[in-house]
Amino acid sequence: RTSVVSFQLQSGEASQSLELKVQGVIEERRGSEGKLRLTGYLHTSVGTECANLAVSALGLIGLTILLMIGYVVVWLATQTRKPNNTQVLMVVTVAPLPCVASFAGCGLCGYVGIKINILCLLAPFLALATGIDALFVIVGALKHVGAEAEIEDAIPKAVAHGGSAIVLTGGTSVLAFALAAITSLNFPGYCAFNLLLSVSIFLTNLGMLLVVPGLLTLNERRINAGREDLRPWRLRSQPPPA
Repeated sequence: RTSVVSFQLQSGEASQSLELKVQGVIEERRGSEGKLRLTGYLHTSVGTECANLAVSALGLIGLTILLMIGYVVVWLATQTRKPNNTQVLMVVTVAPLPCVASFAGCGLCGYVGIKINILCLLAPFLALATGIDALFVIVGALKHVGAEAEIEDAIPKAVAHGGSAIVLTGGTSVLAFALAAITSLNFPGYCAFNLLLSVSIFLTNLGMLLVVPGLLTLNERRINAGREDLRPWRLRSQPPPA
């Protein structure tokens, strides 16, 4: 005779809890005749598993963000409108903005009832790439204005020139993923991923158009005031007199 015992394990319980449950069942059946077969079930959800996976991958996510910030700093740190200046602090401040927009998109989608799945973990990385492209565009547009223009004229020209490109490329991406979500309603996981990515890219480009011009203006004023880049509260040391 074979005795069958089933038990349920909630997601997140440690392996020690599973071991204790098995030992408890064995003790209860000790002395019984016949064989004992244990059947265990794991009670969980996709959302819970995604959260556990995200927590376990926080180190990799942080490393990726740091590498992208380093990449942006290397290429944009010296791309100022006026030569012989740097903008490291501005670039480092702007670079994490797409990731913040992605997490805001996750919160917004979760608030309206869209269930996050494993594919949605890719959204912050794709939004980060899109945001960095937009940053390159607007910084390049400001440098193209030239060093002769005043700040009051340079920033609006840069936003008008680079902003149109950001709106066009970002709007195309948002529309493409929104259409992909509409055409994949039979696949809820894929539909949620497309919706999240569409919202994340929209928020990323919106932040680039609203936040970056202000930071560029502050950076230009710092340069005109002769202050250091990473320590803007200090004036740059003047060269010794000849």
